[in-house]
Amino acid sequence: MLCGVILLAGCSSSDTIDQSISLKTNNFYPISYALLPGWNKDQQDQALPALLASCQAYEKNNFNQKNRIEHIEFSYNWFDLCDNAKNLKISDQNDARKFFEKWFIPYVFKSEPEGLFTGYYEPLLQGSRVKTSLYQVPLYRRPPDLIEVNLAKFIQEEKRTIWGRNVKGKLLPYFKYEEIDQGALSAKNLELIWLKDRVDAFFLSIQGSGLISLGQGEKIRIGYDGKNGHPYFPIGKKLIDDGFFTKDTVSMLGIVDWLRAHPNQAQQTMYLNPSYIFFREINGSKNGPIGALGVELTPERSIAVDPSYIPLGIPLWVDLKEGQSSWQKLVLAQDTGGAIKGKIRGDIFFGTADQAMVKASSFKNYGTYYILLPQGIKTNRL
Repeated sequence: MLCGVILLAGCSSSDTIDQSISLKTNNFYPISYALLPGWNKDQQDQALPALLASCQAYEKNNFNQKNRIEHIEFSYNWFDLCDNAKNLKISDQNDARKFFEKWFIPYVFKSEPEGLFTGYYEPLLQGSRVKTSLYQVPLYRRPPDLIEVNLAKFIQEEKRTIWGRNVKGKLLPYFKYEEIDQGALSAKNLELIWLKDRVDAFFLSIQGSGLISLGQGEKIRIGYDGKNGHPYFPIGKKLIDDGFFTKDTVSMLGIVDWLRAHPNQAQQTMYLNPSYIFFREINGSKNGPIGALGVELTPERSIAVDPSYIPLGIPLWVDLKEGQSSWQKLVLAQDTGGAIKGKIRGDIFFGTADQAMVKASSFKNYGTYYILLPQGIKTNRL
């Protein structure tokens, strides 16, 4: 039960946090670890590699970070926290848990309805650097005429980023997925990799990254490098509306199977989603794909969020209903996604290849998260 509900009736002193903390509003405030469901059952040491990955991102800015939640801007220097995390000695499961309790304070959004949490993974696909009779479906590099516009630089209250192309001095929408698939970029020498299958290419664009096997033991990792800016449309919704699935039975694997079983309908169904992302080859990533934070993702400990509400890099305590049981884990906000929109919305990264695909495809649960912010942050109300 959220302390937001308990506070209305009054919390015991052992369940509350010092209310002099400056980062709090009527809708966002600190609570105690005693109110985090399942906190003492997790293996928090498994989240330390993800925290250290966030520290790598912070180091690029000399550990000084500025973020915003609920119209409050806050800043924090992560050096001491990250240095202690790097040198932490783990003798039992309690050591990591005590570390997070010492350095972070949990916060909660008041009276926020439960949100949807899904899973994603990194596909492992066969591909080629050149077009052949077997490999006919291209994945494109970022086009030089793609323009990214941060609207906040023009309108202070505007958070969105829009994408387009310059046509005779005017910013126009970029090509939709259907136009790209029909050859709008085919004469521009932008092909990065060729795949066998259009369905694989479609879902690789949704996942945002992939490991490509080029044969003879060679593998390369490709990842996100911009998008066409058109809104993501979940084709599963259309298949539910048409009666092929229900909300309870739809899954990514089910959609893939349906597309392959209905080749005459598959293309037009995929064209319902106008969104398309561009790729680049990623060097230096050994263990996993690179998320929006710019660091390698950790299976089941990295989550994609909506950065309009949740700052990238910070820990979250996720509390979900999974059938008759619960999915409760400490994760780090390290990625974003076209379909991940809203204050309480998340996408859990499950890893690479087939086993991760099975886990991610079946993961669709509702719940919430608690935000863990460092002790001693400095705030500035906007």
